[in-house]
Amino acid sequence: MVFIVLVNFNGAEDTEACIRSLQSVLSPAFRVIVVDNGSGEDSLRALRALREELPFTLLEAGENRGFAAGCNAGIRYALENGADQVLLLNNDTLVTPDFLLCLLSPFSQNPCCGASTCRIRFASDPGQLWYAGGSVSPWTGRTRHFGIGQEDRENPGPPSPVTFASGCCLCLSREAIEKVGLLDEDYFLYEEDTDYCLRLREAGMEIFYVPSAVILHKVSATVQRHSAQTAPYLIRSRYLLIQKRLPALRRPLAYLFCTAQCLVRCLKGEYIFAGLRRGIHSFLAGEKGKTSFS
Repeated sequence: MVFIVLVNFNGAEDTEACIRSLQSVLSPAFRVIVVDNGSGEDSLRALRALREELPFTLLEAGENRGFAAGCNAGIRYALENGADQVLLLNNDTLVTPDFLLCLLSPFSQNPCCGASTCRIRFASDPGQLWYAGGSVSPWTGRTRHFGIGQEDRENPGPPSPVTFASGCCLCLSREAIEKVGLLDEDYFLYEEDTDYCLRLREAGMEIFYVPSAVILHKVSATVQRHSAQTAPYLIRSRYLLIQKRLPALRRPLAYLFCTAQCLVRCLKGEYIFAGLRRGIHSFLAGEKGKTSFS
């Protein structure tokens, strides 16, 4: 049995659209878990009403402890109820009817498969790729999406190993979760997926990109500018990833690269300088999880 975990935070409209798209998936058998991460009453009311119409389990966390914590609540529930695989799926995605069947294929074909992911297109432009495989640098910890912004030529090949899979769509085997553990809640926002991919590979497990499995993601095709609330988390998480996952001798170069990259993005207007300062200060202060940035 596959359990599909969606984390909702004041996004009931997107969550409903995602669940409705999942109704077109005929096989294999699956269950949907929606973890509400402390949304306002309007979003919660909408999800409670939707539960009367569509089959899914609603777990109400009561507070927002971050994306990883929301995923972990769903993973725990799934394992307690006999899950063979757990699929972490962004609530702002739309799926195709055979995506799940394709996504599961590497688990039966490769004994070292601990996770799989799919081909992801922009929902705003379904002919354009957002993710077609990915990698994470062992020197800097930075991730790369293959094919992002390119036209999707629709010539999928067989599943192939990658070193990075976005948490937008990350299917995990029960064995992988029991071996590697849950997502690291220290990050609160961003880089928890990179951290988990590195941990999977450290445990000797492969991550497979399955191009025949396709979903749409409601992410902007233009340059994303991070707000004063999200930028500090993004920047702190990048430094935290280096500290946690890279060998000590590689960290100085990685910190330098990360700082330079953040400064360039500030100059481009993608990040804000205040967010960079707050993020670095929070990291140096040893803060983790949810933080009140001022």
